[in-house]
Amino acid sequence: MKNKLKIALAQLDCREGNKEANLQKIEWSIEQAHVQQADILVIPEMMLTGFLPREEMLKLAETREGSSMRRIQEQIRRFPVSMIYTFFGIRLRAADL
Repeated sequence: MKNKLKIALAQLDCREGNKEANLQKIEWSIEQAHVQQADILVIPEMMLTGFLPREEMLKLAETREGSSMRRIQEQIRRFPVSMIYTFFGIRLRAADL
């Protein structure tokens, strides 16, 4: 049984509004955490989009099943590690579908 938990803290420079650049940094961090045998990776708050005015955030928001989340999940499948992060998401109502 493992007695210690290894936590990787990713100190990343977020490019506000540039999801692609930020996704690449997140994917790299997942790989590095796995290589370093971390149990948990902690990504900076709002790393995917940065802190933007609400109107801009709404343009970038995704559901949990969005393309960015799928890419992150795929990277975690390739390089298993638990990850803690926050993102700006939207909740769909039945009327929106």
